[in-house]
Amino acid sequence: MANLIRDNAYRILGLDTNTSQKAILKRSKEIINRLKIDDIPEYDLDIHLPKKFRTENSVNDALKKLQSTKEAVKEYFFWLQISDIIDEKALNEIKKENYQKAINIWKKASNGKNSNIYFYKKNLAILYSLLMFYGYNTECLKSSLSIWHEIINSDKFWTSFSKKYKMFNEQTANSKQIIELKDNVKEYLSEVYTDLSHIQKVDDYIKNFQEIFNIQGKRLKKEVLNPVFESIYEDIKILNQIALREFPTKNKDKCDNCGTTNTKKFLHFEDSSVLCSECDKKMGDEWQEGILRIEKHVNSILASIKKLKEKGLENSSETRIIKDKAAKSINQVAVSLHNDSQKYKESIKLIKTAISICGTQVCKDELSKGLKIVKENKDDDEKNFMDVIIPGVFSEGKITFRGHFAEYGHKKVYYKDVVAASFSAVAGEYNTKFHFFISSNKESIELSFTAVLGIKSKEKEEAWQQMVGILMEYIEPHLIKNLVKEIFDKQKTIYIGNLEIDKEGYHKKGFWGGTKSILWDDPIYPPQMKSGEVMVFNEKNGSVRVFETMSLDETNACVLPNFMKACLDEYTLRHLEL
Repeated sequence: MANLIRDNAYRILGLDTNTSQKAILKRSKEIINRLKIDDIPEYDLDIHLPKKFRTENSVNDALKKLQSTKEAVKEYFFWLQISDIIDEKALNEIKKENYQKAINIWKKASNGKNSNIYFYKKNLAILYSLLMFYGYNTECLKSSLSIWHEIINSDKFWTSFSKKYKMFNEQTANSKQIIELKDNVKEYLSEVYTDLSHIQKVDDYIKNFQEIFNIQGKRLKKEVLNPVFESIYEDIKILNQIALREFPTKNKDKCDNCGTTNTKKFLHFEDSSVLCSECDKKMGDEWQEGILRIEKHVNSILASIKKLKEKGLENSSETRIIKDKAAKSINQVAVSLHNDSQKYKESIKLIKTAISICGTQVCKDELSKGLKIVKENKDDDEKNFMDVIIPGVFSEGKITFRGHFAEYGHKKVYYKDVVAASFSAVAGEYNTKFHFFISSNKESIELSFTAVLGIKSKEKEEAWQQMVGILMEYIEPHLIKNLVKEIFDKQKTIYIGNLEIDKEGYHKKGFWGGTKSILWDDPIYPPQMKSGEVMVFNEKNGSVRVFETMSLDETNACVLPNFMKACLDEYTLRHLEL
């Protein structure tokens, strides 16, 4: 892409802007004729001219631009104008490559009261810009931007510029084109400084330009903003997928790594992602660390925002919008970790990160409210807990029940993930055996202890009763919800003792073969607990009979009464919907 200063049409032809159309045409023919005999012409305004800069194509393009009403005014604006003795003195120093002396001449003259002071300043800004293409210079950068900002915001300059342009460009002069130049000159300058940044590989060109003009040209958007935005949007997309908790049915299973749906076994992870068995063999352990995958994409977003900040683009309107979107996406993941896993530490860290990148105060305030709630929940969970002490002869055991999980030793089971539970107390002649068990698909806690010859039997029974009470009040609702979901959403069969429970009803194998079934459409009688057993009933010949009896020791037998009711309610609800 041509640069309006480096590749200026007047520069290609070796002319200043005070040149008539006739002289422009003559110069273009001269250069082309000399190029045909490999005679490369040199002119006074050849400031650091690159090799092969003047070619037949570049000369013809330059001529077309200077003959075009639309293009000529831009080329005129962005090139040197030699109008008087001061300009001649500066030009003389440029010939000798005494660029600093030329700068000093125009700088001194621009502080005077001469009617040409704005054009001295424009020449100075152009010279600064040209020199920067061939080496980074902080003074040139800051001085050029300061001058450009001054002259393009000066009505006096534009009045003088319009008069001068029409004076030397009668054929191409057009008030409409000058107005268009004035409206778009900041964007044109943005292209110049974006080009400088790419050539010198220095972000300061873009950053300092943004600090003064706060405008993004097409090239800046295409080459700088858009690639960074695309990277952020890709990270947001992945974070949103991680944050959305789903409960896939058998028909919906799809590997999040390879995309296959053609496998018998899928592994479901804590963040709701899914791997096929083959991918699990290759990367299951690494994939299981869902937090690490979240951090990977959050860090990628932070790195992208850092790139924008280094270029002074972090406060543009477009950047503010995408920063808000990224912040909300990170917050969504944090909320998911809080709600689904009670990972307070990780959740708080992510929300703080999200707040730090918010583009607007509205977004920051919204996320700050959420952070306050998570912190309060964390404090509540730390304060509200129950330690159940299990007395021993020589030592004591302890299981801790918090608001969302139970903890025993190094094992932690979240109530929301519990899929199995049981308890029992069996009294013998000389001892009583106590048992307590809860399990998720990942971890389990199982306690068995005995009161022998009445030693601490009261304390042990009280400890067991406390655990059972917590199980029935706080854990059972989650367990039942999970079992119902397995049956009606995932089309699975749940086994409790000899019972097989599915979406049609509950069944058991007959003593002489076959299967006896009680369907959800049949009369259903609530199971009852009695003397360490659970009894399930059915109706036969108009009377209620025991269908199955099982010990409370059987996994999930303890929740059968409420579980049966929940299954019946779910079945009824789904058939009402149909």
